[in-house]
Amino acid sequence: MITMCTNCGGLNKVPETKLSNNPNCGKCKKPLYKGEPISMAGTQLTRAIEKTDELLVVDFWATWCGPCQQFAPTFKQVAAQLEPKARFIKIETEKEQAIS
Repeated sequence: MITMCTNCGGLNKVPETKLSNNPNCGKCKKPLYKGEPISMAGTQLTRAIEKTDELLVVDFWATWCGPCQQFAPTFKQVAAQLEPKARFIKIETEKEQAIS
């Protein structure tokens, strides 16, 4: 599986059988998965969609959106349970209006 490091943006080829072993990035050596949602800019999301094989679960949210704020703990909990089977991403719509 091709996965993108959220720290340095490096692409990593990780065998699916090794995903649960907390793999590190081959470029920056930091963990590829943190067990929590990650914030991304639009360009990062585009790269993840185009270059990785990962299942991406994206939460488009806003600071002024009550339901978004209520959903955040659930999204975080599910990310902790399901990562690395899926990558959980948060996009702040006020900052990333072009892709919202």
